[in-house]
Amino acid sequence: MYSIRYKDLLISNVVSKTNDYKEEQFMAMTIHLPKNYLYLSFRGSTNELIGWKVNLNMSFMTAFSQLDALNYVNRANITKKLYLG
Repeated sequence: MYSIRYKDLLISNVVSKTNDYKEEQFMAMTIHLPKNYLYLSFRGSTNELIGWKVNLNMSFMTAFSQLDALNYVNRANITKKLYLG
């Protein structure tokens, strides 16, 4: 897919994983914005059964997806200004 609005932005470090056994669903990417900014973008859960399980797990425990997000942020290049979303 191509968008004129975003044509000059670099996207890197795309991670997407689903593990039914661990009840884990995670997706993130880094978008390089102008003026030395990074935007770490995280997808929310989907409407599939695994997404519902992840949401339920987060109501009473730390879900694997939350740990994945923390690890993703810790591995990011924090020498730049950072947005999370």
